[in-house]
Amino acid sequence: MPLSDIARLIDAGLKTSAYDRPVDIAMIRVLPEQLEFCAIGNVGVLVESTSGISVPLQDGNLGPMPPKEIRVHRVPRPGRFTAALHSDGLSLPHEFILDINSSADHVARQLYDVSALPDDDATIVVFRG
Repeated sequence: MPLSDIARLIDAGLKTSAYDRPVDIAMIRVLPEQLEFCAIGNVGVLVESTSGISVPLQDGNLGPMPPKEIRVHRVPRPGRFTAALHSDGLSLPHEFILDINSSADHVARQLYDVSALPDDDATIVVFRG
């Protein structure tokens, strides 16, 4: 199922539920030949590799203010990469670089230690490919 369809299903489910708060979402799909990204709202997606990948984010959220068009970005899959998806509870320095040689656990701890906001929750998912 395309990532844009998954986002639309989540949005439709929110609109038919009693939950009335906005939902921000970041999704990544790792395929043999490419990476697919869909990020809507106040979330972050970082990908560090030898090929330098940039992941654009979309304004809006799911629920009250979905974007008119849900964009999915595709890039060729690098040989090695480290990816991190995070909530708005992190405030990363502009030049933060993920260490592709460290364990995912170490990268998650480093992200939290460097950028977790003291008055917010933080969700971080790190994986390597």
